[in-house]
Amino acid sequence: MTPDQRASPQRSLGHRLHDYLDAGRLWFRSNLPRQRHLTETRAYKWLGSTLLRREMWSFKPEQLARGLALGLFVAFTPTIGAQMLIVCLLMPFYPGNLPIALAACWLTNPVTAAPVYYAEYKVGEWLLAFLGYHHSGEFTANITSFSDIGGALVLGSLVSSLALAVAGYWGILGISRLERSLRMDKHRHLRFRLGRARRKEEEDGGQPGA
Repeated sequence: MTPDQRASPQRSLGHRLHDYLDAGRLWFRSNLPRQRHLTETRAYKWLGSTLLRREMWSFKPEQLARGLALGLFVAFTPTIGAQMLIVCLLMPFYPGNLPIALAACWLTNPVTAAPVYYAEYKVGEWLLAFLGYHHSGEFTANITSFSDIGGALVLGSLVSSLALAVAGYWGILGISRLERSLRMDKHRHLRFRLGRARRKEEEDGGQPGA
């Protein structure tokens, strides 16, 4: 049992939420790729110590937000098989937390890639139709059809990737602010209860016959 739990048996919803967020943060951080994993990759052989820069392994909110944004953007482009390498190549130009960026790449994998890419193709198809460009949408051997399908997929993936990257960036910053606010509130509450308990002990100790 933590000091917070001993001092405040009836914890508020906010305090319990902070406990869950803190436990989730520790679990997630413990399962992220580590430097020793990175040194075994092809990207490390190319870029070397560039991928070990301090800001790329910082867990400050801004670095986490940047890393997740870059990882999500690359993850939802039709580049499966090369996504981790692409993240490593782009990271020096947009420094963020490298472990979370690499982890985000696995959102698209051999199991999820087909439905993700199909959904992005449909988004691209809708956008092209909205812009007044129409195509058959049939999967034929016709070169024009393949070109249309590829264009719809590229457009849909870029729009989806950008939207998810922006959402991930602001989502991480929002969660970080919430966690910090809840932590400060819990600490204030703990100090208040400890101070009140100390004053009560002093009052009881000062009474005759106590």
